[in-house]
Amino acid sequence: QMLNIIRLKSVKLLIVVLLTAPVAFAATDNLAQRKLMQRGMKKEHVATLMVFITPLSIILPGLLSKYVAERPLSLYRWAYRPRVALSFAATLLVYFAPDFHAEENSESLPLSFFLCLVGFVVVRSVMATAMFVAVMGFFAKISDPKIGGTYMTLLNTLANFGSNIPNQLVLFFVDKVSFSNVDGFYVINSICVVGGIVWFLYFGRLLNELQDLDVNAWHVAFSQKKQNQ
Repeated sequence: QMLNIIRLKSVKLLIVVLLTAPVAFAATDNLAQRKLMQRGMKKEHVATLMVFITPLSIILPGLLSKYVAERPLSLYRWAYRPRVALSFAATLLVYFAPDFHAEENSESLPLSFFLCLVGFVVVRSVMATAMFVAVMGFFAKISDPKIGGTYMTLLNTLANFGSNIPNQLVLFFVDKVSFSNVDGFYVINSICVVGGIVWFLYFGRLLNELQDLDVNAWHVAFSQKKQNQ
């Protein structure tokens, strides 16, 4: 059944989207916090930020669910652009971060930097949750009810795979592209941001095309019947 699903043209296009879209955020999601902690930012500071993120992760899915009933990928498309912008903002955030090893910054974060950091993590959490809810809503909408469990499992696996590949790649390459005066994070994150802009220019329209397809285009039995006619 899974092979039959993957052979569908619509699913092939969706797979390309799932495997390439997360590239824009890979460096920010996996390296930005690491760079800040290398500068001396304490785990206690990171834990403080979770106070703002945890309530959002609980409340947002319910609030956003009403926007994914008809055209879920429109929400995904809407959130993608600001999330790419946040990846660029992460470069500035790391670059202008204070020296946490300094005595005056050792126990508490400077207020200005703390406010910038809170704003960053809150907006990023909103956009990431919006994209997640949109994808899950789209999966639920297109899944063939006759094989719903198998369909959802396959799509979720592909989505997770698409997130894990760029995550592992940025971790592998970050030290390899570091130079004497250029940190690897800035190089990798710049590549990811440019990749995200190119991705949206090329695939942004495809998102609308995918959600405009008739639901039968996602169903194996209907596609096989159409091919046999």
